[in-house]
Amino acid sequence: MIPTKLWLLSVTLLLTTHTASSKPLVIACPENLPIITVGSKIIEHAYAKLGITLSYRALPAKRSIQYANEGKADGELLRVASFAPDYPNLIKIPVAISYLEQSLFSATHKHGPSTCRGLSAYRVGVIRGVKHAETCAQHAKEVIRYNDMNQMMRVLNTGRIDFVISGKVTASLRLNGLGLSNINALEPPLSRAPLYHYLNKKHQALASQLHGIFLAMHNSGELEKIREDTVTALLASPSPDMTCLSDR
Repeated sequence: MIPTKLWLLSVTLLLTTHTASSKPLVIACPENLPIITVGSKIIEHAYAKLGITLSYRALPAKRSIQYANEGKADGELLRVASFAPDYPNLIKIPVAISYLEQSLFSATHKHGPSTCRGLSAYRVGVIRGVKHAETCAQHAKEVIRYNDMNQMMRVLNTGRIDFVISGKVTASLRLNGLGLSNINALEPPLSRAPLYHYLNKKHQALASQLHGIFLAMHNSGELEKIREDTVTALLASPSPDMTCLSDR
């Protein structure tokens, strides 16, 4: 736990250099994934504690993190930790703000491998640029990469591929919208991967402050409550908004 007085002092110092009148920080985010809705809700609560507003730039998954690494955006919404070594200009805020349950989906198999290594006999679909899925799929007999999840799910529905690797919430929401009821998430999930917020290295001081804020939100249960409330609302909605959000 960070001492309260020290944390409050450091936040006050940051607020003197980045006031509410400053331009919003630009956060890059992958397009059309529900996890970004969860992530944006969480980070907006955190940045609001510093009096900082946000705007977003939605891009294809791979381009999004490149955009932040190049300094064209101030940060990347959230990613798995394995991205960090490939993007040296990004600082990982070392408190997981959410998590991703990596699952297999299939229209033709009721059971599947329990690990990524078990995919060696199968054709597998992934979204291009989604690191956790591409890493897992490297063990498959054949990997087919897609730019659009709706297209990937429609192909899965035909049986031309055996499995799709996706975040459980992400794919479940897409399937609800597409009405593809014969595609199922296989249990249990392959893994649960923590997700982290990243800032461009030009924001080193801000990264330190966010670390303290995220840690306090984690310890109080605020992070998990925001995640649970947002996921529940997404799953209950007939037309969920899977975009980066801004409430301010």
